[in-house]
Amino acid sequence: MSEFVISTGTGLLVMTNREVPIHYRLHAHIGGRAVMIELLDRPLDLASDEHVRLVLDGGRELRCQVLDDTPMCTVVGDGLSDENASAAR
Repeated sequence: MSEFVISTGTGLLVMTNREVPIHYRLHAHIGGRAVMIELLDRPLDLASDEHVRLVLDGGRELRCQVLDDTPMCTVVGDGLSDENASAAR
């Protein structure tokens, strides 16, 4: 059975059409890999299966996919997307 750590913070949720400050709860394996994000004040217009970016309060960026009409998102990527990484170089 995997063990998880949970931490909370305030970050920036980057959606297709806007950015909003948001409180989150990060569920991660003991090794530090984030697997789930709980959006504690989920925007009402966030669509099921929508892909968003969450910039954590420490500056780390996670790419996430919204799960149905729940406050949960699954982490599908860690760090900059390939396009953004190329542009940053």
